Amino acid sequence: MLAAVLAGLVQMSVAVSPPNYTDKSLCDLWAGAQCHQLECGQNAKERCQEESKRCRGLTRRSAPKEKAAKVASCAKAILKTKCGDPAPTECAGVDAP
Repeated sequence: MLAAVLAGLVQMSVAVSPPNYTDKSLCDLWAGAQCHQLECGQNAKERCQEESKRCRGLTRRSAPKEKAAKVASCAKAILKTKCGDPAPTECAGVDAP
């Protein structure tokens, strides 16, 4: 189940790239990366669902380009790591969208 949620979030957002990120797609990409990072921990399913809930109701308004580039770079770097690895350098100073 967790893998299906993660795959869906990532699939929806990876095809979108700056400057075309919306608030919703950027949040979905971030949530997918967070789910990936959490999948080996305790309560992974619940924590992943919490990350996904943040994105509900967000608009399809364009996300600010600079923020979108930073968040997307961090999220994509996280998706290349193994569960439990430290945060990639691309994530320094990056907060959830």
